[in-house]
Amino acid sequence: MLAAGYSNDELVKSEKPLLLADVFDWFMDLRSARKSNGFALMSIEFSEIHAYFSMRNIQIEKWELDLIRALDSISLEALRENK
Repeated sequence: MLAAGYSNDELVKSEKPLLLADVFDWFMDLRSARKSNGFALMSIEFSEIHAYFSMRNIQIEKWELDLIRALDSISLEALRENK
């Protein structure tokens, strides 16, 4: 559904994964909610995720939440490796 109107080339070559555009956009918004323990950034808290979707009246699926959490873990690991 998200990919309607896009060619296969556009879906594969895009910087933004168009098939998962909504989830990717949600993650990009949510990453600003990360807290720090004074030494490093921490994972996005479930309470922040809940507040984000509640305030926007968005019902997400379990797989979407799982994907957001996976993106969060991957991005934190990448940040740690770049230090």
